[in-house]
Amino acid sequence: MRNFFLFLFFLALILTTASASASPPLAEPLPPPTPKNIRFERLGLEDGLSQSAILASLQDQQGYLWFGTQDGLNRYDGYSFTIFRHDAEDPHSLSASSVLSLAEDADGYLWIGTWGGGLNRYDPRTGQFSAFQHNPDNPTSLSEDTVTDLLITRDGTFWIATRGGLNRMNPDGTFTRFQHDPADDHSLSADNLSVLYEDREGALWIGTGFGIEGNGLNRLNSDGTFTRYLHDPANPNSLNSNNIGAIFQDDLGNLWIGTGGYSLTGGGLARLTDPVSGTFTHFQHDPENPDSLSTDNVMSLWQDTNGHLWIGTWGGGINLYDPNREPAIFHHVVNDPYNPNSLSFDVVWNILSDRSGVVWVGTVPGGISKFNPRSSLFALYKTQPGVSNSLQNEIISGFFEGENSEFWVMTWGGGIARFDRTTGEFFHYRHDPTNPQSLPSDVVSTLFKDSTGQYWVGTAVGLVKFNPNSGIFSPALREATNPDSGVTATVNLIREDAEGFLWVCTLAGVEKYALATGRFTHYQNDPANPASLSGDLCTSLFLDQNGDIWVGTWGGGLNRYEPKTDTFTHFNHDPANPESISNDSILSFQQDYQGQLWIGTEGGLNRMNSDGTFTSYRLKDGLPNENVMGIQEDAEGHLWISTGNGLARFDPVTETFRVFSTRDGLQSNEFNSGASFKDRAGLMYFGGVHGFNVFDPAQIRDNQTPPPVVVSTFRVFNEPLLVDLSGHARLEIPYWQNFIAFEFAALDFQDPQKNQYAYQLEGFDPGWIEAGARRYASYTSLPAGNYTFRVKASNSDGVWNETGVALPLTIIPPLWQTWWFLTGAGILALGMVAFAFVARIRSIRSQQAHLENLVVRRTTELQNTNQQLAAEVERRTRAEATLAKRAEEELQQSEARFQAMYNQSVIGIGILGLDGKILDANATVCRLLGRTLEDLQKIRFTEVIHPEDREHGGDEFMQLLKGGRNSYRVERRYLRGDGTVFWANVIVSMILDLEGNPRFAVGMMEDTTEQKQTEKELKESQAQLAAQEADYRRRLERRVEERTRELTEANKRLQEEILQRKRVEQALAEKAAEEAVILERTRLARDLHDAVTQTLFSASLIAEVLPDLWDLNRAEALKSTDELKQLTRGALAEMRTLLLELRPAALTQVRFEDLLKQLAEALIGRTRLPIQVKIDGERKLPPDVQVALYRIAQESLNNVVKYAQASQVDIHVIYSPTGVHLEIADNGIGFELEHGKPTSLGLRIMRERAEAIEAELNIESHPGHGTRVAATWMESQNGR
Repeated sequence: MRNFFLFLFFLALILTTASASASPPLAEPLPPPTPKNIRFERLGLEDGLSQSAILASLQDQQGYLWFGTQDGLNRYDGYSFTIFRHDAEDPHSLSASSVLSLAEDADGYLWIGTWGGGLNRYDPRTGQFSAFQHNPDNPTSLSEDTVTDLLITRDGTFWIATRGGLNRMNPDGTFTRFQHDPADDHSLSADNLSVLYEDREGALWIGTGFGIEGNGLNRLNSDGTFTRYLHDPANPNSLNSNNIGAIFQDDLGNLWIGTGGYSLTGGGLARLTDPVSGTFTHFQHDPENPDSLSTDNVMSLWQDTNGHLWIGTWGGGINLYDPNREPAIFHHVVNDPYNPNSLSFDVVWNILSDRSGVVWVGTVPGGISKFNPRSSLFALYKTQPGVSNSLQNEIISGFFEGENSEFWVMTWGGGIARFDRTTGEFFHYRHDPTNPQSLPSDVVSTLFKDSTGQYWVGTAVGLVKFNPNSGIFSPALREATNPDSGVTATVNLIREDAEGFLWVCTLAGVEKYALATGRFTHYQNDPANPASLSGDLCTSLFLDQNGDIWVGTWGGGLNRYEPKTDTFTHFNHDPANPESISNDSILSFQQDYQGQLWIGTEGGLNRMNSDGTFTSYRLKDGLPNENVMGIQEDAEGHLWISTGNGLARFDPVTETFRVFSTRDGLQSNEFNSGASFKDRAGLMYFGGVHGFNVFDPAQIRDNQTPPPVVVSTFRVFNEPLLVDLSGHARLEIPYWQNFIAFEFAALDFQDPQKNQYAYQLEGFDPGWIEAGARRYASYTSLPAGNYTFRVKASNSDGVWNETGVALPLTIIPPLWQTWWFLTGAGILALGMVAFAFVARIRSIRSQQAHLENLVVRRTTELQNTNQQLAAEVERRTRAEATLAKRAEEELQQSEARFQAMYNQSVIGIGILGLDGKILDANATVCRLLGRTLEDLQKIRFTEVIHPEDREHGGDEFMQLLKGGRNSYRVERRYLRGDGTVFWANVIVSMILDLEGNPRFAVGMMEDTTEQKQTEKELKESQAQLAAQEADYRRRLERRVEERTRELTEANKRLQEEILQRKRVEQALAEKAAEEAVILERTRLARDLHDAVTQTLFSASLIAEVLPDLWDLNRAEALKSTDELKQLTRGALAEMRTLLLELRPAALTQVRFEDLLKQLAEALIGRTRLPIQVKIDGERKLPPDVQVALYRIAQESLNNVVKYAQASQVDIHVIYSPTGVHLEIADNGIGFELEHGKPTSLGLRIMRERAEAIEAELNIESHPGHGTRVAATWMESQNGR
């Protein structure tokens, strides 16, 4: 909240009529602050808890928290609950859903005692439960199925308490029973057991009284007998009740017994003082003693690190007791229905402290109350309804420490409170309209004591003198005839310099008051004087160690006063200079122990350097909010910075921020400027909108313990698999299930939302992936192979567990990619080859035998026919001789025909030897080569090839010889005998003998010289044509260029005419838009003015009747006071909005979400209409986008107020990396869009605003179903 008291001036006339007490009234002291500072966070069904009766709690070895309820077992990882219930169709589910007790053994198995379902063992590796139940026919089974408590002693013995006696579990899974025997005084005193406990000496203590009346306390002796401790009404030193609810031994060795439980008879708390005689000291509820035990029904006991006992009761909440303090005082921590941070319910069944020190209180039926002890380090003071000496107003504006430990707290609307830091009492000084010597206004910003001992108070109506002894206030009013007297403007701060001058920071400039003369000197902005104060709205003032005076203004920048010249030097923000101060609205100052000056602004934290430049720290640097309301330095040199969104500790050496929020115990995330202070003891005070915090910075230490890290869920195709996630076993999934996801958690519960994560899938991810607060990782289409999924995490203070957790994973490859498949396939292939080889050998041998038989048979046949063949051969020989003669004649004729064709062919034909020599050539070859046959037969064929083509001339022929090819064809140049060149196309083929061996080659040559000449002439013709074409193209391009130049000049003249016309049109449009903006701004300002007038008028009416109503009915008067406070807050918000209309540039200097909250607060104060503002995400918007969306929201809300008749309005802003979505929805009467009049509802204005920034505007409305206005602006559409 911006605590700018400019608005107080407008409220002062109303607030000064408020009625309140005059002098400091005395009242009963407040309770000690320790219980008040215990603030709980509640977890219930809305957070995923299965049921709100918490009957058992435990933290396991991994760090998970387990809670047993009447309807299910819950595992909690700090973010969500995993629920286990009985499932009749699943034999491996929990045997019963009502869980009474929990224990974990050394092997990591979780043991669960149920109501009626016996004992269960949970295996976290398989996710399955195994049940151990009572069997009437088996005396070694569990004695009864309602298991009330479980205990595993230090020696590993497992004890089970039931309503049917005590059981010891044996290694073989059987049970040994210990039960009550009426005939044996050394047996268990009763079978309905309630609690088990092992003391330091290893003795087992057993309490009775679960469900029905008990029969005292038992101790198991080494010989297997029991010693009983019973309640004896005739013996005041005996146990105070036979119903045992809790047993606990403190760090001093005292054994405490909580009795009464949930029985009607009660009992209280007992301390065993003599185990031999059975003597007890009793602590019980005394209605006459508020410091006694709150109730006599004790359910649970626990001791914190300070040695205090926490005593959980049935109906009396928690009692805090220091055993070392006499007399005994019990501080009560109970449920407050008006405080959501109080204990959720007053029936406290169990108390658990986890390894990080967080306390978990199980209530019935209030769910879980979580207490982080670190949050109590920020003591909180706020209003307490019905307690007169508590703080009466939570809007804190300042602090002051006087002498003798007196401490003063200034409030905005609640006057001044003198705070007794020992008792926690507040004594109030308020405005009383009937008493002229009372505080003139309840809006007080500062109090100061000067060097003469005079107290000064800064209020909304000016400067006031104050006498604490008499309680009299004397306004220092300005006399009309004396301009050097008094201060009537709103005062924000008062300081005194070494020369005895008071410097008073007001909303009308700065006043310098001389204590010696009583005269005032006024400093205000003079536009004609550049050395005057830069602005009149003084928000802060600081005297540094050198005596220099620094003045901060709202919107006017920073000023340093020069005493010698009585002038001011200005330091202003320059957008073009990153080393200028980051913002011109100054909120706070601080000078550290090294003399370094720090300035808080609306634009972040600034460090002033020695050369007059500034180094700024903003959101991007870790600052939680850029409105720096207050700065204080601790003993270690850290700066504590209050902002509009949390408290930050800044280390100037490392330039890092540590942020604290309401989860750490702060009054709110919103603080006020001026409301920060460090007292003489080093304690710090920071005030905001819901009271103030006090803390010792030395006690605020980071949690240095790395958190345990677990993989909580493994999913395949988004379905969770019950597998061992401890990392001890390798996960294996088939290749077709490779769409996987991991969910993980850091089991540090102090502030889980701030835990950070990083993960890596080794074998796939090249490095660690920083996940921030995201707790899952997913992978798709992973190839088959071995991987290791690793997660590491930090706690809320940034301390990392670098080891984390590792989960081995294997993606099983498909069958055809497995090594055994490939090996088997290879073996099979070899087997098939071997089989084929053997079969072939067998076949050959079979054929061989068959042939041998056939040869013998055929030999015989041949011998028989040989004689016949001899005669036939002789006959055929004669016939063949005749045929041979005839064939020779035909061959001679064929050779003659071939020779004629060979010699007369127009195609040159030659025969080449294998060595490349020309063996023969026809006449055509001789003519082409210009050589005789004799000359050709003397050379190789390569010698007639042109020298430039000869390099590869023999390569083709060698390939023929090697059988690489059967023939080849080539076109190249050849030389004639006279040296002339001709082109020829040659085809050469190899002739083989009957055995396939090369014999000679045949070549055919065709002259292609004329063809080549024709091709050359054609190319020359084409080149000439191309040159002509290029010349024509150049002439054409030159003509086109000249024509284009003419057209360009004409177009330029035309564009100038169009541009001039556009300038005129734009000027007219801008003028029209400016007039529209002025009209709209005037209309909005008029509406706001009317709203403020209406609100202030209502407030004045209430203020007028409040004194009389106070005397008649104080309860109604208190309600009216609250209404008055709400009206004045609304008026303040209206005035802020009005100021924005009067100073539109401020719309871009405030975060968009703050503008919406301010707008909503104004309407709430004026109309009482509930308006909920929800912000998701964060980003900075372009100025025009922010203004347009603000105007859309403003117009929409005005329409709601005027027309909708709504009872609820929701404003929702969703930021994304690429834009923002604004939505305003109401549940009013709605209207028909197609039949409505958009102009009458301002819809046209909203559409124009949206179109101006290229945003999408959607309006949905139906009669009786409200209206929804949604505007979406996307960055990608605008190029911003």
